[in-house]
Amino acid sequence: SIAAVSSASAARHAAAASASTPWPSAPDWQSYVEAPSGSTVCPAAIVSTSGTVTGAQNLVCGGSGGATLTMTSGGMTPTIVLDYGKEVGGTPYFGVSAESGTPQLQAGYSEGENYLSASGDGATPWGEGDSSRADTYTVTGTGTITNRFVQGGERYEELTLISPGTLTLSGVGITYIADRSAYQGYFVSSSDELNKIWYDSAYTAQIDSVPANSLPGDWAIRGGV
Repeated sequence: SIAAVSSASAARHAAAASASTPWPSAPDWQSYVEAPSGSTVCPAAIVSTSGTVTGAQNLVCGGSGGATLTMTSGGMTPTIVLDYGKEVGGTPYFGVSAESGTPQLQAGYSEGENYLSASGDGATPWGEGDSSRADTYTVTGTGTITNRFVQGGERYEELTLISPGTLTLSGVGITYIADRSAYQGYFVSSSDELNKIWYDSAYTAQIDSVPANSLPGDWAIRGGV
């Protein structure tokens, strides 16, 4: 019958394809996994700087030294735009190695570079996280500034000095709190594009999930009240 002939032809084509593209004995599926290997995520690149900024590249993964932002009264606002290389989410932190003038640092977050500004992307804040897409810190000394709340999803971060002074950052990043559990299985095919699509989907499910009791609370008890 026609169906039998078609079936036999399809089988021959499948066998020929299998013979020309042998299945690897150890498929390299791990290279497609997008979840970070650790809980600390650092910027992958510097998108741009403006104003008086030095050493911005030191904030990228593997960098050393510091990045200094300086603003004089009436002068241009210094900014650094960071790219984490992919969507991440967690608690932002900032290492301060020097400051003068008690400057104010503002950090804005965005999933897309085209929507990024000093005040973030204007998106509706995540209900269980930060109530704003930008946070402002008055820097009074050295140490690590850790945001109290979680920024639920961002790839780009814009750092801006919004008051006169000088600030040197020894490092910035995100403490990633979303799911990083090991995969119990894997998908891999002969199509690199299809593999990337599948693992993009898996990572989307991971970044939308957090371990129980891992989110900072919306309420704080002060003075027993």
